Formats: sequence, C-alpha cells, structure tokens
Amino acid sequence: MKSDWQAYLDLPKNNSKIKSSVHPHYGRWASYWLKAGGRDSEAATKSFFEELGRRKDLKDWQKAQN
Repeated sequence: MKSDWQAYLDLPKNNSKIKSSVHPHYGRWASYWLKAGGRDSEAATKSFFEELGRRKDLKDWQKAQN
C-alpha cells in the first residue's frame, strides 16, 4: 500500500494534462509546504501561501502553479 505522500507525488503522473517535465516541481513545492508546517494546521498553510505571494523572485505563473 502506498503512503499518502507517495500517492500525492503520483498525482501528476496520473494526470495527462500535467507535463512530465514539471512532475518534480510538485514534489519540491509539497516538501516546502511540509517544512512550513502546512500539514499541521490551516493557519500554517495560509501563512505559507501568503509568504509565496510576497516573494519577488517568483513569477506569477509560478505562484499560480502552487
């Protein structure tokens, strides 16, 4: 049986609309979210995305991707 984490990482592979070249990015963003405590609370998730919104080094399409 797959872990919840592995099932999440497999989601892009199972969606034909998502290019294979971007699959690794899904895992990277998810790991950032986990490190920010996103799994632990809704407030941490909200804070994570608010912080992303303030980052100047990310393009709008990168923010929308999350």
